[in-house]
Amino acid sequence: PIFDLRFFFFDNGINFLRKNHWKEHYDLSLQLFDGAAKCSFFIGDNESLNLLTEQILTYARTFQDKLNVMYITVSALSYASRLPESIEKGMIILSKLGQLLPESTSDADIDSCIEQTLF
Repeated sequence: PIFDLRFFFFDNGINFLRKNHWKEHYDLSLQLFDGAAKCSFFIGDNESLNLLTEQILTYARTFQDKLNVMYITVSALSYASRLPESIEKGMIILSKLGQLLPESTSDADIDSCIEQTLF
């Protein structure tokens, strides 16, 4: 129930923004859209989540500004049992952060990583 109320306030804030709000009030726009996206995720409103995410990914100026909503998207895909899509998007995000992961691993690779961790 608390996220429903928060979503209501974020949505109303978004509705008060003017046409060029991403240019004129970038930080406020990002905070409102990001907050609304989080709430829509928690209340299970995937339609709103998709619309809000699209706006942020279109108008956010930096990768850092997009990162939170990208995380929410990966989480939403996981919760919707769309694991292959979730993993793919997660791998893309990690690669953009400089963390390259192998697409497949063998038992020997896993054993080697465990040994390195133990010692």
